[in-house]
Amino acid sequence: MPTFPFLPSKNASFEVLSPRWPKKLPSGLLLCCFVLLLVSPARAITYASIGNGDWNNALIWSPAGIPGPGDDVIINGHAIGISNDLNCRSLTLASAVNPSSLSVLGTSKITVAQTVTVNQPGGNFLNVLNIGKGQLIAAGLVINGGNSQRESVVKAEDGIIEISGSITLNNTSARIIFTGPGNLKVSGALGVNGSLDFGTSATIIFSGKAMQTMPVYTYRDIIIENPVGVKLGGDLNPVYGNVTVKGLLDLNGYSLIGSAPNTFTMENGATMLVSGNSAFPAGFTTVNLNPISEVIYQGNNQDIAGVNYSRLTLKGTGTTKTLKGNCAISSTMNLDNGVTFDLGAFQVNGIGAAAIYGYIKTAMPNGLVGPVGTFNNSGGLTLAASSTVEYNMNGNQLITSRNDYKNLIISNGGEKTILGNITMGGKLTINSGAVLNTSTFQILSSIIPRGSVAINGTLRTSRSEGLSGTTRTALHRDLTSVVLGPGSTIDYNAQGSGVQVITSRNDYQNIVLTNNRMKALQGNITMAGKLTVYEGAQLRLDDYQVLEASGTAASIEILGNVELTNPNGLYSTTKTAIHSNITLLPLGINSNIIYDAMGAQNVTALNYGGLTINNIDIKTVLGNITVRHFLLVDEDATFDMDTYQVLYQQVSGVDPYIAINGTFRTARPKGFCNRSVSTIVKQFRDIYLNTNSTIVYYGGNEVVSGRKDYGNVVLEGGQVRTLDGPAVINTSLDLAGSSLDIGDFSITFEASAVFYNVSSATYVIQSGAGRLFQKNIGTDPDGNSGQVLFPVGTPLSYTPLYLTNNGPNNNFSVLVTNGVNTDSTRIHPDGAVSRTWDLVLETNNGVPNVTLTLQWNTGDEGRIFDRNKSAIANSAQNSWVSAFGQAAGVNPYLATATGISGSSPFIVGNAVVMPILPVSLTYFKATKNASGALLQWETASEKNNQGFHIQASPDGRNFETVGFVTSANSNSNTTQEYKFQDKQNGKTGLWYYRLKQTDFDGTVAFYGPKVVDFAGIKEEANVYPNPFHDQFTLQLNATATGAVALTLVDLSGKTIYTAVREVLKGENSVPVTLGKYPAGIYILTARTETQTYTIRLIKK
Repeated sequence: MPTFPFLPSKNASFEVLSPRWPKKLPSGLLLCCFVLLLVSPARAITYASIGNGDWNNALIWSPAGIPGPGDDVIINGHAIGISNDLNCRSLTLASAVNPSSLSVLGTSKITVAQTVTVNQPGGNFLNVLNIGKGQLIAAGLVINGGNSQRESVVKAEDGIIEISGSITLNNTSARIIFTGPGNLKVSGALGVNGSLDFGTSATIIFSGKAMQTMPVYTYRDIIIENPVGVKLGGDLNPVYGNVTVKGLLDLNGYSLIGSAPNTFTMENGATMLVSGNSAFPAGFTTVNLNPISEVIYQGNNQDIAGVNYSRLTLKGTGTTKTLKGNCAISSTMNLDNGVTFDLGAFQVNGIGAAAIYGYIKTAMPNGLVGPVGTFNNSGGLTLAASSTVEYNMNGNQLITSRNDYKNLIISNGGEKTILGNITMGGKLTINSGAVLNTSTFQILSSIIPRGSVAINGTLRTSRSEGLSGTTRTALHRDLTSVVLGPGSTIDYNAQGSGVQVITSRNDYQNIVLTNNRMKALQGNITMAGKLTVYEGAQLRLDDYQVLEASGTAASIEILGNVELTNPNGLYSTTKTAIHSNITLLPLGINSNIIYDAMGAQNVTALNYGGLTINNIDIKTVLGNITVRHFLLVDEDATFDMDTYQVLYQQVSGVDPYIAINGTFRTARPKGFCNRSVSTIVKQFRDIYLNTNSTIVYYGGNEVVSGRKDYGNVVLEGGQVRTLDGPAVINTSLDLAGSSLDIGDFSITFEASAVFYNVSSATYVIQSGAGRLFQKNIGTDPDGNSGQVLFPVGTPLSYTPLYLTNNGPNNNFSVLVTNGVNTDSTRIHPDGAVSRTWDLVLETNNGVPNVTLTLQWNTGDEGRIFDRNKSAIANSAQNSWVSAFGQAAGVNPYLATATGISGSSPFIVGNAVVMPILPVSLTYFKATKNASGALLQWETASEKNNQGFHIQASPDGRNFETVGFVTSANSNSNTTQEYKFQDKQNGKTGLWYYRLKQTDFDGTVAFYGPKVVDFAGIKEEANVYPNPFHDQFTLQLNATATGAVALTLVDLSGKTIYTAVREVLKGENSVPVTLGKYPAGIYILTARTETQTYTIRLIKK
């Protein structure tokens, strides 16, 4: 490349241009010229260089002289230097055979009123305008280059080139070069076809008064002074210096990329338009936006730089602006209508005021406004009528409480929680998948315009008054509409004490109930989706219904508590609390269904987790129920199981239990518990009976289950109940309509327990070895000091014992048996009451002082017993313990003894010596074996004995002979042993056996009875009802299809009915009508090909 001729060399020749004048002019002509000079304006002179040298050398110009402010100057292939300021009209470096150059020496200034033109050289060299350290001020600059060997150059060091018009660079050989920290200041257009070289520190200044375009060059420092605007002509990447905006900078869709360690500055009054696809200038180490500057984003979807703005304006309908970092706005922010501003999780700090006409998206966790909110310490955030605020953090987020929301959108995952009441002047939308937690606050409506709510996600409220419909609900009634969209969920989640109302609506999609405060319906609700009662939550249905929206598949899942008063129960019909069209999902293991009606209520047959029976009146089950966790009958509640069962199911290691504090009623024949066929099946290991609980047996023929924790027991109905195990009564036994046969099992009454409704028809029957215990009888402070009734008797009659202990508290038990238990020769059974009361002192708490009263009936007396000479005898000691005299009472009769201090069997008899009995028994026993009942007895002596009639009875009162054993030795003083096998089939339950001893002279004596329990024999035939009025039904489980022969006889042995019926293999029900026959006891015999059954019947 050729060198630059900055100054003329010492050998350079200067061409002097001078005018050619005539040697002598006529005087008249001279005068005319002088006059013209006086009256004509000055004309521009074109000076062309004729040699090299200094500008002020007149000899280098043609014409000779020095160009002035109005002159045009042409440098025509010469090197000219300038050492002082100059002015001219135009300046041209011509294309000549030699290089044309103009060099400013020192700090001189060239002022050109019009255009400076640097043309291409005439040869392979440079034309150069070298400003150096000086200044060039011109209206325009045109640089016309040639090729790479013919360049036109304007050059400066730290000088200034100031062009008030345009700078034209016509091709790549047209160049402006700075070698120092000079300035290029342009007020017009800047050419784009040439080359600008700003060296390492030069500055370009755009200072026009009309829009300018900044072409793509490698810039150092840039200053934008143009108030009208300078727009980028392309991407500037990078700028190697500082950029200072004093006017308006339009990025025009291009990038402005700086470099370190430079600064981007916007001075007061400056504006930058970030338009098109532009982004905020990047790459600068420092960004200074002075207090009155403004940045306007008006391009397409744009990123908003996280910098400290003074004024920020976002424009561009339909575009989205996304904040990329925390920013500050010291003055104002404007968001135009139609613009979306997505702030993400970033903050806008120190904002003075903001006007939102468009759409704001914020993912800041701490809300829209506030010290840690999206707009930090806002001086004023105005939400215009067209504004929309979207809270879209994908996580938990706070919603600022404001009274000027227009449109509000809740989106993305996590929970959005409002911090106070909010007021809507537009639409609140909860998008699908989003959750808005209104807590205890309200969504209000402005007066004009009214707000509305559309829920497609989840709205969570803990407001007591419910969701909508009133001035107190979570959604204020002034809202024009509340739309629950498909898939929407309303979460009622209040906790603590009190009640939260569930608004009655017919458009629920999904409802979720959480937390522990009671949730209560205020009317029917209609579901299209799912209602979920979570564990720990409580739903009170009262008497309202949960209905299904037409054409939907609604369902309910109950994992917590549900309380209802609907008399029809929880589920299964169109009238139950949950309509039958709704699918009831399996109840949770920790769920609790609470039946709480104040009146009668049905209990649905379901597989329950927990079940609670509450409140007064009877709750009646409609079928078998299954319990996987617990069944609770509250105090004052009554649960009627009828003949159904409580079944057991163990899940996830939870051991189900039953707790009864109120009343539990059962009519199931196999009793309350302890068996797989009982009301409560035997798998329940934990059954808790409160001392105030009541178990009512009301079916008429139930087994009374043996338990050691009964509170109250009530026997309703007319049949005798049978105890199937030891029992303890803590509070009371009410024999309201039935006796209790305790058989071989004992029943114990705790100290405070009492009997109710005891009579000669309703008492404790002791048909076996079972004893009646009563505790704490005595005169100690906590004892039963008065007369205590032992309401006992044998199956034959009611023969109670009355006991008063005037000594220290002790426990006593009683067993009364038929017959006279004595070996005394002084008392013959016929001269006594045929009962033995066995009284046992069960504790050793000091010596008791007992007054004993025994009661009997006329029918219990021996045939020669004289009640006018009766007394009580201690049969174990063969001693009388009371004086002989008249028995008290009139059928029943009473005898009393005092001073009893120990245990003993007691009898009532006469003090007469009777003849020795013909037979003296050593023992008599009856036991069950595989063939039936085996009777064994032994005599010590016999006199005139014909033999023994063996008699059996199902009730201990009415006996029939089943066999006869002849005496082994009619007169004997040695031991004789006897046995008899009763092989009669079909016996069930308890049967009584006695011996009827007969002399040759017809005299008879009775021994026994003894009891045999046939409970272990499988029942294959049964009769119900029993007792019956006119008709009974034989229930027969036949092993094969065939006939059954029926025979019915009375106690005299007379056959009154016979029939043959066809039966099928398996269960059969055979009805029999006996309306015309009198009331009494009958024996039914049913014979099949393989079996014979005998059943005792009672006709009322």
